[in-house]
Amino acid sequence: MTDDSSDQQPWPTHCEFCGTKLAHGVIDFDETNEKRAELNPGEMVAVDYCPNLNCPAAQSGES
Repeated sequence: MTDDSSDQQPWPTHCEFCGTKLAHGVIDFDETNEKRAELNPGEMVAVDYCPNLNCPAAQSGES
């Protein structure tokens, strides 16, 4: 087994445009999950976003 830790890219923790610490959220693509007990893989995604409303990226539509 090989050590793949050197292949991992750094995960950003702050906005590249304004430096604000990124917030986290989950987007659910399948709105029917509320009616089912199981969760099917691939129907949700975790996202990082800049919560700063004054961020230059937010004003230009890049975020």
